[in-house]
Amino acid sequence: MDEDGGGGMTFDDLSRWKVKELRNYLGDRGIPRSNKTKVELVALAYAAYQGDAPLVQTELEEKRQRAEEYRQLLRVDGEYLPDPLVDLKEMNGKRSQLVYLIGLQ
Repeated sequence: MDEDGGGGMTFDDLSRWKVKELRNYLGDRGIPRSNKTKVELVALAYAAYQGDAPLVQTELEEKRQRAEEYRQLLRVDGEYLPDPLVDLKEMNGKRSQLVYLIGLQ
């Protein structure tokens, strides 16, 4: 499935795609595609192409991105602070380590 042969895609180019390819193209952009005829799918795909519709992230990709953004919030001066939601709970009462980590020693 060639989405752009360099000269841009035309409605006729998209009409040569299989229904499965059209559904995948639309689905990758979060565009509803159920209960549509092939002509409707082609029209939606052409509109998405012309409007430069962005790809949407999968649930797993979104989860990974959020985790990485959270991890970066814990980075200070090139080092990662303990995650207060995970690491400090795992210390389970080890006061000396906690005091050292927060710099009260």
